[in-house]
Amino acid sequence: MRARIFLVPLAILGYLLLAATSVSAQYDSAIDDVFQDIATDVAKVLIIDTTPVEIDGVTYTMAEAQVVATYKGAVSGTILLQVEGGLRADGHQVVVSDQPFLSAHDELEVALVRSPTQNARHAVPEVDGAVYSIVGGLGGVSPVTGELVSQADAVGDFGLTGARFAEFPSDFYVNPANSGVDANATVNAVRSALQTWEDDLGSDIDFTYQGTTAATGSLSDEKNTIYWTATPNPATTYLAQASWITTQTGDIIGFDVVFNRDYAWSAGAASGRFDIATVMLHESGHALGLAHVPASSEIMYFQIQSGAAKGLGAGDRAGVAFLYPAATQDPARVAAAQDVIDGFHAFAEINGTYRATGGGWNGTGQSWFSKVGGDKFPDSIANVLDNAGSFPNGIPIEPSGNDFIIKLCADRVGAFTNTDTATTTQADTTWWNNNNCKTPSNGDHTHLTLSDPLS
Repeated sequence: MRARIFLVPLAILGYLLLAATSVSAQYDSAIDDVFQDIATDVAKVLIIDTTPVEIDGVTYTMAEAQVVATYKGAVSGTILLQVEGGLRADGHQVVVSDQPFLSAHDELEVALVRSPTQNARHAVPEVDGAVYSIVGGLGGVSPVTGELVSQADAVGDFGLTGARFAEFPSDFYVNPANSGVDANATVNAVRSALQTWEDDLGSDIDFTYQGTTAATGSLSDEKNTIYWTATPNPATTYLAQASWITTQTGDIIGFDVVFNRDYAWSAGAASGRFDIATVMLHESGHALGLAHVPASSEIMYFQIQSGAAKGLGAGDRAGVAFLYPAATQDPARVAAAQDVIDGFHAFAEINGTYRATGGGWNGTGQSWFSKVGGDKFPDSIANVLDNAGSFPNGIPIEPSGNDFIIKLCADRVGAFTNTDTATTTQADTTWWNNNNCKTPSNGDHTHLTLSDPLS
């Protein structure tokens, strides 16, 4: 289901955490007092029409609005609401996380400040009214009738934005200036966040770091840039914000992530500061096509807390697995690996141990050598188990012609398969890592199949 307006968006959370005081409003509005306090005007408006425009290379939606009632300030008549994101002239859609999706006939309460780009009204010459920005994006809007969704949620359901990368790898650049953290630590934190998505076994995602840049981001520059900036517009209260461009078919062709330098940042969890990697993990989730979710176990939860680091949840993994499924499992390879493990189970039932030491290149007992049929290594593990009667159907053969690598760790044995078309279950990977078991050093044997614990 779509995320609804009652969810507190990430973009406003930093302000809520760091600015906990506000004065009570003297009128009854559903907008949070925090945003009413920042606003110069609070009003009920009716959206008449919307127009996409580009100003200095930035895409906006200009919404013509009729003021129905004024709760604070003196705003009246017809005005223009300026919201980042919208349809470009080339037909591509620019989507900005945590910004409202406005459409004709919407009746809304809005917290407003005058936009610093008043010349934007010349882009809609038929409307003679001042230009306003909405304080806090979604946080500064409350629907009077119906429901309001973010731009991201407006184009998709089921926690997805409706957009996805058509292909990988996707290059990116980092501008670490103004993060308040050591430049190398800043870059490493950003890279680790994107690497976290890449390391998910159930999905196929590939980001490529191209170095640092002095650029401060422009979706039109065809560079995916992560950077920090000041926010001179008082309506801008976000902690961090992802923006992306999609084609008419929903393919993402570029993204930027901007961090608000008005907040305190850190490389790792630190009291009173926001962890760069955690926030980048969330915002890059938007760039990948994920929307907010109400479950606090997920990185795409609508809130990020200061002083804490966070990783992916099961829902996050399911989302990217849906969008970018890993290469199809090769059933023959998976079955062959399971046959190896079944042989060890049979061997252990007779011998009370998984330790079946055989020869090999280095005599460590880790070499399988099924492909040579025992001619060169008659005491290979494959032959040791076969001679013990563990393989009633013969020695399992790895379909690629490569050998298995066998490793014993704690009370279980693992068979590693040389393949990139079979993914290891998360439970097996977690057990192997938690027990400090060693993985093959060659980097080719990536699929692990685990035996049962020795009984």
